[in-house]
Amino acid sequence: MGKFRFYVTMVVLFVLGLVGVTKGLRDLRGTNGAVNFNEMDYDALKEGMYVRGTTDMVVDYYCEEKTTKNGATSTARWYLIPYSNDTETYRFIAVKVFDKMIPDYEKVVDDTEAYNSGEVAKLSYELKVNGEVKACEGDVKKYLNEYIAEVEKETGESWDGVFAPYYIQMVHTGSSKVVIGICSAMVVISAAVLIFSFIKARKEKASYDTYSSETGYSSSAYDQPTPAAQPMDELDKILADADAQVQKDDDNPYQY
Repeated sequence: MGKFRFYVTMVVLFVLGLVGVTKGLRDLRGTNGAVNFNEMDYDALKEGMYVRGTTDMVVDYYCEEKTTKNGATSTARWYLIPYSNDTETYRFIAVKVFDKMIPDYEKVVDDTEAYNSGEVAKLSYELKVNGEVKACEGDVKKYLNEYIAEVEKETGESWDGVFAPYYIQMVHTGSSKVVIGICSAMVVISAAVLIFSFIKARKEKASYDTYSSETGYSSSAYDQPTPAAQPMDELDKILADADAQVQKDDDNPYQY
């Protein structure tokens, strides 16, 4: 059973590694060819496309999600920002923002409110946005519709087509490169361990068969040694180094 679990773990690492490499490469290609969301037609948005741009306005957030893992709670909010080249009507799309960036977005929310109320003559901040367009689903879609209904109730006007049924999932190129590195290491190490274990098992079986034919000994319960797990130590070190790099990228969230 121990050997079976070991092999299953290696196969899972191999598959997860392939998935991670594929996603990381997709994000890098996507961000390199991203469309400027300030220059696009408002109805050109499609799920899966990559966009980038800057905004000096943040209206509000309509959805908040709290996740607790290992005793630590993280927060994500969906903030609305203007987009498109429509000069007659503001069009809005949400950006999914995590803990470290929330204070920056809140600062721009306050600045936007001051500008709209006439307290200040110009907007003072600018945020960079870079990511993949995702469709609003489940609770996110529900809260967006409730927000739109509330706005229409307050204004007495229809806001049909003003709020995109999408949001931008932020992508950091630095983190994508780290993910590719981690997952590539997972693929190489897990593949090497599986190949090494397979070859070792074949050699030990051949050696046992030779011994049995010479001595006449046979057993249906011959146990082969569990494959060496030293490569896992190396993988742990790689993951630890990668976590440190991702943390560094998160401290500089506005890089492209």
